[in-house]
Amino acid sequence: MKKTLSLAVVVTALIFIAKPATAQTVIAGTSFELATSVDMVQYTDTGNPAVNHALANNAGQPQLNFVASGGEIGYTSYYWNTRNDEGLTDGDWVGPTTYTGDVVSWPDGVQGIQISDADGKMTITMDTLDISGVTDPKLSLEWFLNDGGWEVEDVVRIWVTVEPGSTEIDILNTAGFDIDDMAIVGDWWFSQVDLTGFTSVTLAFENDSNSSYESLFVDNVQLTGVGTVVDDIFLDGFESGSTTQWSSTVGGP
Repeated sequence: MKKTLSLAVVVTALIFIAKPATAQTVIAGTSFELATSVDMVQYTDTGNPAVNHALANNAGQPQLNFVASGGEIGYTSYYWNTRNDEGLTDGDWVGPTTYTGDVVSWPDGVQGIQISDADGKMTITMDTLDISGVTDPKLSLEWFLNDGGWEVEDVVRIWVTVEPGSTEIDILNTAGFDIDDMAIVGDWWFSQVDLTGFTSVTLAFENDSNSSYESLFVDNVQLTGVGTVVDDIFLDGFESGSTTQWSSTVGGP
């Protein structure tokens, strides 16, 4: 049975119970199936952890930047020095992965993407999608936080930036809360944003934590509606699936 997640304390937009959706087309999306994952290999940053910087792809390591192809949305990664610590220079479990030890299984396909133990903050930003020609646009994703002993200074955020107005709409923002007290760990959650009235959308998610047991996993990102996005590389080409996970829905403007 699908349950509904009330994120009233962490979401800035209207939350309402998800209703059965009318027939829509998946216009764009990703399950991170095509990005390179490397079993049992950590990503090691070669940059200066004292300085905020974009994270580069390293040969033989999980791919932290992916150019859209094969129907999957692209993404980039960035590190922020929020803790004056070693950042990702010590080697950490971030980026695309097939690992299911925490999540049991991926909602769609055999891979997802994760951020953990950044000893600072790591942000993954998806490509901006032009939705000006889409009717009834909605963006959804599934996310998982493992049960790893979070502290109040650990912050996980998932949000979209929409135009016009460069408005940020939080899907999840744990700032000011102890994640362990929020009853959101140890399960896959389904969240959906109503994008009616907007012309473009950019999804981003980040994790500011300092333990490999404090992990954010994301999978099954989908833009649905009636119409097309500007770039046809986002049409079809990625795996689809169904879940019976918990859900939340965020209203539009």
